[in-house]
Amino acid sequence: MKDFKLFYLLLFCVLAIGCSEVETINHNSNDQPKTGVFLDSAVEGLYYETSTQSGFTNNLGEFVYQEGEIITFFLGDFELGRAKADLVLSPISIAQTPKANIYTPEVQYMAALLQTLDIDGNAKNGIKLEPRVLEALDEDLIRGRENARVNILEVVKRVREKTGIDLTEKFPEQAASHLAETLGENYQLYASLLPVLESTVNPFEPISSVSWDHQVNDEGLLFNSIRYENNPYRISAVYDYTEYREDGYPLKMEITKYNLGEPAFTISKEIIYNEERQAIGFKNFDANGALISISTFEAINTDGYVTDIKVQDQQGEFLYRETFERNENGNVSIHNRYSSESSTEIDDLEIRYEFSFTESGDLLQSKQLRPNFRNIKSDYIYRDDNTLKQKNTLILLLDQNRISSREDFYDEQEKLIAFNIIQGDWRSEYLELYPDGDPKLVYTYYQDWLQEVATFDEDGYGELVIQHLDRSGSYQIDFRDPSYNLIKIEYYDDNGNYEKTEYYENNELVRTEYV
Repeated sequence: MKDFKLFYLLLFCVLAIGCSEVETINHNSNDQPKTGVFLDSAVEGLYYETSTQSGFTNNLGEFVYQEGEIITFFLGDFELGRAKADLVLSPISIAQTPKANIYTPEVQYMAALLQTLDIDGNAKNGIKLEPRVLEALDEDLIRGRENARVNILEVVKRVREKTGIDLTEKFPEQAASHLAETLGENYQLYASLLPVLESTVNPFEPISSVSWDHQVNDEGLLFNSIRYENNPYRISAVYDYTEYREDGYPLKMEITKYNLGEPAFTISKEIIYNEERQAIGFKNFDANGALISISTFEAINTDGYVTDIKVQDQQGEFLYRETFERNENGNVSIHNRYSSESSTEIDDLEIRYEFSFTESGDLLQSKQLRPNFRNIKSDYIYRDDNTLKQKNTLILLLDQNRISSREDFYDEQEKLIAFNIIQGDWRSEYLELYPDGDPKLVYTYYQDWLQEVATFDEDGYGELVIQHLDRSGSYQIDFRDPSYNLIKIEYYDDNGNYEKTEYYENNELVRTEYV
């Protein structure tokens, strides 16, 4: 098999040099024939016409034209596309969509059609079109980009029925990938969808802190996307695409969110597209499949990342609007949530988040600002391997003029193993936690004095030994249920002698027993 990519690069050079020499020798001649090439790999057997020339492209994809002519290409009796003739043409050149590029649906369908019609099913060694195959086509299949995947399958079926030839179907995304490789263009699969997916994740999981693996099957269908945390490296979410549009783009997906590398819960979404096949919103469903909201993307930047979202309820009533200011790498630096569909005034601001990041791409600091209610600032501390070691949070309750803070501590897998809550002279240290995060052992200090020791069993029942604040040595033991409701209180004097027990129902005293 020949190395066609290298061959065509050499061919382009020869053609370019040849034209230059012709123009140098004969400056006054405009009727000197020129030779161009049509590429999606070289396409052989493609009929073309200009005002002075006609014929079929040869095994090198070559055609002949005069300078300045319009050239039209045909599949059988039906026009494929037209353009001003040039040294190199491709599906991008002859597409009728204005400013067409590798992502244009018309271009992708044209490439898929040509590669599917290739008699040996291997576009890497060139595309050969045979007349008996082209005779089996109808115009609706050549113009069928709106239902691309269905029409490609219909092409294969119709050719098989009329000629007995088994073609190999190629679908738009995989065909575009091959075309891009031939033309030396950069190409990202599903460019009108994947950046949207990657940018609509919780901003507390910045784009720079995760990696994605988008998996495409042999038919070119996107069937699975996996998001990984970088530090530590593990699965963060799995997107399974469960239904598709007729053009092969995903329509519905189930998203399984992970916690510490383990599946936590699953939600589902339906993707909303515009006529240009750009993802412009989601229908959001809960774990039971009930529609809970509709998100519409009001603005998408040049990288394909969402910068403005409007959210409505099931009936289409406005709920809130979110805007996102992004850094060059796509990370959200400012996230605002408004109660108005259009206003950005402070009176309509419900909440504002601000983020900064480490050199490794993880969160360095986050701020949460709720006007007239609460401000929260969190600083993140990492180990040398960039795993989270500690998070320090400061909370200011504006309506109460009260400050509290929290210190969270994590193991090497970023599992919360302990935390402290500080408010004024009080400090509670949650020293031991159960696997589900519930407290097991808690020390509470008043200033530097250990005032309370609380122990909880795995079912959530607790015994709280509370030293009385007069520091006389007397104390009480509170017994609480998993909802922290009082069951009873035992009282002891400063010598540790039992005095009485109070019994409670619904946190109200119902009786007292004395020694």
